[in-house]
Amino acid sequence: MSRDFERTLGRFIADPNPGKAALARTGIEWSKNWRQAFGELSLEPVAHITPAQPQVNKAKEVKPEAAETEAQKILKQAVGEYTKGPLSPKIVTRFWQAKFNADGEETGLQLQVPECDWSATDIARPMVDRLGNEVEGMMVYVPREMTLPLLDKLYNKDSLPWWFTAREDTSVIDSYDTLGGWVKMHAVIDAPNRNINQAQAEAFAQEQGYLGGRLRTYILASQASRDLTGKFFDQWDKDKSHTTSGLFGSLHNELAVDAYYFYFGSLSVSDCRAPEMAFRQYGWRFEEVKKA
Repeated sequence: MSRDFERTLGRFIADPNPGKAALARTGIEWSKNWRQAFGELSLEPVAHITPAQPQVNKAKEVKPEAAETEAQKILKQAVGEYTKGPLSPKIVTRFWQAKFNADGEETGLQLQVPECDWSATDIARPMVDRLGNEVEGMMVYVPREMTLPLLDKLYNKDSLPWWFTAREDTSVIDSYDTLGGWVKMHAVIDAPNRNINQAQAEAFAQEQGYLGGRLRTYILASQASRDLTGKFFDQWDKDKSHTTSGLFGSLHNELAVDAYYFYFGSLSVSDCRAPEMAFRQYGWRFEEVKKA
């Protein structure tokens, strides 16, 4: 561990209320330290999201809160209906249609969400983790049009680009395509299926009839989780550690993509986990498709 990193990390830990700049400095030093430690293994991170730098102290102009748009009001109603339950195909469909309408207002995005073709029983059925525990699943509509650059445009308004996700020539490759359909994803905040390597994760997924999570689905479900619970998946809060989700349904440099969220909404994406690695805070999220 380099002395620069030790000093930066020490200041970060000692600060009870680190700001975005401190997070950014720690992330930069961590990236340097990671490269020094693991460079020989070619495990260099492909992306670390640096939050936008705060402006120098200036008197801030207090602006009145913008009035809710009609689309935002409809989304709020849909969230209330969804969280009250029980869920039905119509309630799930209304939520995602309202979400895309509200989230796409600024960009002019217009998507028509087809009615969820899962039964209420299948929607309510939980997923499971590798220990046999029931885990909540979330229905997600993944439109064909929802590319990674478009997701970056929709949800990455307050920080620098998500690096390879923001480019039209993105090199993230999905290992399967659900043809713009409905899927279910592990929806707990902390990543399930932790402390196993990729081969073990793939074997368990095959046993359960699951598919590897994809980055597109992860982003959409995480944003929906924020609407429904107030938290993103794998959210790194200031006062606690966080988990990281492995998504072997999306590959970069032939490695499974890893992802987690900062509490202020920035997404961290990397491909620095070798297939044989297993860590206590690293898990795997899977997707489930409708059974024939």
